[in-house]
Amino acid sequence: MEISTAAKQLEELDAAKGSLKFRLTLFFVFFFGSIFGVFIITSVIQVSVITRYIASQLSLPTLIRAMNLIDGDAFEALAQSLDTESPYYAQARRQLYALKQEANVQNLYTMAPAGQYTYRFIIDGSDAPQGKDFSPLGAVEDVSTYEEAFFDAAATKKPQLGKVAASPRWGLLVSTYGPIINSSGEVVGIVGCDLEGDGIARFIRSQVFWQLGVVVLFTFAGLGVYLSLIRKINQVMRGKTT
Repeated sequence: MEISTAAKQLEELDAAKGSLKFRLTLFFVFFFGSIFGVFIITSVIQVSVITRYIASQLSLPTLIRAMNLIDGDAFEALAQSLDTESPYYAQARRQLYALKQEANVQNLYTMAPAGQYTYRFIIDGSDAPQGKDFSPLGAVEDVSTYEEAFFDAAATKKPQLGKVAASPRWGLLVSTYGPIINSSGEVVGIVGCDLEGDGIARFIRSQVFWQLGVVVLFTFAGLGVYLSLIRKINQVMRGKTT
């Protein structure tokens, strides 16, 4: 009878130990799984928030300065004549190039409507006379695939911050767009400012990896606590069976 009772007690202790281990394991998995889940979600949000914040602080002020440099009436006349010998063309290009260098942005340019889905490059802030990094006066660009911010700048007559986008030609870019308005209040063109996105991406990655390191550190700390509890449970259970 005593042997049967002792065996029953051992079974109950083993069952209690197994149940406690299971509950602790379940808690550990769900707790740290939740931490990783929150980390992933917040990291995705951070990529968008940080990128837009950096772009708004660096690109938008440059865009606004570029908009102030462009005389709407002179720009409209240049867009109609496409005269490379125009004094205004040379002056505006020098100004945009100087601003591009000062602000350290990837591209700074202006465009004017040429058709329903096309725009013409009017002033390119590049210093290259001709080449892959220069869009000559009058070069036609299909804008049907451009992001909404490009068209919103003309529709709202306000600067617009675009999204992070990968360009086959330029790599990762964050673009901002602003309207060029003539003296009659009409939008006659668009100023575009592209901020090189790879540096922003590297900054964001460094922040994400740092946060991931903290999460991993706490996870290993939690694992240590978990293993310590399991050892304590085993010790207590062994003490009860002796």
